[in-house]
Amino acid sequence: MIKKITRPPLTSLACVNPECDLYAHHGGDNLIVRKIYGQDNIRYLRCRLCHEEFSERKNTALFNSKIGEIRAIAVAKQLAEGTSVKGTARVHEVDVSTVRRLRKRCGRHAHQYHDERVVDVDVKTLQADERYGFVSRRRNPAWEA
Repeated sequence: MIKKITRPPLTSLACVNPECDLYAHHGGDNLIVRKIYGQDNIRYLRCRLCHEEFSERKNTALFNSKIGEIRAIAVAKQLAEGTSVKGTARVHEVDVSTVRRLRKRCGRHAHQYHDERVVDVDVKTLQADERYGFVSRRRNPAWEA
């Protein structure tokens, strides 16, 4: 089964140049496709106002990545399920260093996304769940808080 990559519409993308008047401004016709490149047909864009050129993957976890987009997403999903790095590499037939690099990039990107979106949270109560586990030996079970 061959999956097709669906590109987001140009109106959902924005200029990445902080000095541009249309920086982070979505919904306009300020971007044009300058060229399409790579095995995933990645669009190389240009802002009509500041003439900055950038990949549509700029500021994403897959920026400057050579691995195919479908495979990279599959690797990230596998890691999110808790599979080991070596196990993920074996299942998706990629090098272990590729999985490590994607894990690091996705983690960094998720951290930045979280910091941008989660603001002014006022916590009134916190519930800590219990976990049953073993301390040093299986004969000595203990509750952790």
